[in-house]
Amino acid sequence: MTDKFDVKGDLENIFQFHLVLIICSIFFRGVLHLSNELAFTRHQGVNMFNVEFRLAAPLRWAMIGGGRGSQIGNIHRNAAQRYGLFNLVAGAFDVDAERCRDFGVAIGLDADRCYANYHEMFECEAQREDGIQAVSIATPNCFHYEMTKAALEHGLHVVCEKPITFTVAEAEELKALAEEKNLAICVTYGYTGHQILHQAREMVQRGEIGQVRVINTMYAHGWHNEEIEATSPGLKWRVTPAVAGPSYVLGDTGTHAQYLAEFVTGEKLKRLCCMRQSFIESRAPLEDNAHVMMEYESGAVGTMWSLLSTVVPCTPIKSVWSVLKPLLSGGMSS
Repeated sequence: MTDKFDVKGDLENIFQFHLVLIICSIFFRGVLHLSNELAFTRHQGVNMFNVEFRLAAPLRWAMIGGGRGSQIGNIHRNAAQRYGLFNLVAGAFDVDAERCRDFGVAIGLDADRCYANYHEMFECEAQREDGIQAVSIATPNCFHYEMTKAALEHGLHVVCEKPITFTVAEAEELKALAEEKNLAICVTYGYTGHQILHQAREMVQRGEIGQVRVINTMYAHGWHNEEIEATSPGLKWRVTPAVAGPSYVLGDTGTHAQYLAEFVTGEKLKRLCCMRQSFIESRAPLEDNAHVMMEYESGAVGTMWSLLSTVVPCTPIKSVWSVLKPLLSGGMSS
């Protein structure tokens, strides 16, 4: 069976891309470790949900992309400012300078800190005593590498949407640059912030479930089970290879499933093979469905199903809570 684990042709590109997402997946709570800009104290021996910390001041923060009508931009703003860790002071929210300024002013920014592009923003903010210290990148995929590199070169911490690059070489380059400058690159794998997943990981680490032998993951939904990108300009780029990269569903939702599996179990991928389809034919060569078989370094095996293009039945699927509840109650139900 193991000799079937081959990745050939365009699958090599797909999973090099997938590996990029794993290499740079610094879990979103990494924003709590943004170099010396955060003056806080952390009490040892307490899990992250009961941590006490003190900020000298909120981090001065900007956004690239994420303007009016952006779903992910609103998510970044709500999450980043909820606990007083960040203060949004500048942005290059839109490719249109007037729309950018109009949006920025509408959400409370000074007009002169709403920039026509990220190059102008980095240069102008670097001249200010109260210039930005961190930036979120909420743009289509093809811009992530160049924007992240430019931000690091200007001494800024980065919170970037996935994928951070399309190639392993570019990801390694950014990793080295961030380490050289003592800066953080944070990729928004926010699902791993949930308490139940930390509980599951701690149980695995303590050996409470025994040896990990099989890991099955799924991230599937039917939101895109029709060609909705044909009538939604905001989705069109996701099925355009030059903009989205070499993958659609694996790069968008599959990487979440893989990162969750690695976060909870600690298992590292050794090799894999994949079958992928474009059920909506106009999306080819990008896939909207993928089944992956995996082998891990420890000898464990697993599968991953990632889907965007059909209605998903929910009744046969057990939730994480349904599995963990009897364990947390002190026993295993049959």
